Amino acid sequence: MLNNLLLFSLQISLIGTTLGGNVLIWPMEGSHWLNVKIIIDELIKKEHNVTVLVASGALFITPTSNPSLTFEIYKVPFGKERIEGVIKDFVLTWLENRPSPSTIWRFYQEMAKVIKDFHMVSQEICDGVLKNQQLMAKLKKSKFEVLVSDPVFPCGDI
Repeated sequence: MLNNLLLFSLQISLIGTTLGGNVLIWPMEGSHWLNVKIIIDELIKKEHNVTVLVASGALFITPTSNPSLTFEIYKVPFGKERIEGVIKDFVLTWLENRPSPSTIWRFYQEMAKVIKDFHMVSQEICDGVLKNQQLMAKLKKSKFEVLVSDPVFPCGDI
């Protein structure tokens, strides 16, 4: 009986003393970012420390002045126009080149060009973080407990 009382007292004393974790978020552009914003809001509500990695050429991800959220901006060799162009080319190629038995080969040739551009931009984004020794040291020093990233993105599975 005394053990149960002590255990109950210990449990009561620990209510509300949980600490938020240190979370690093490396989002992708477009609809992925819109979904990640919801996750970020929930993490902040639960008092986690949230840091978001943002490419200097990001189109949709705009740093805000929220004190619960840190944006770490890293350099990439392209501007917003390049991301916008890749997205536009993908959508237009998909919509304007409806594959039919006689045009399927052309459709895949056009789509291959767009995917190549996407992978080139993705590689520049990866290099912007992974080859930036100063940024990598800062991230390591921050001791993040978890990384939230987009697994479709080429660097998303690191």
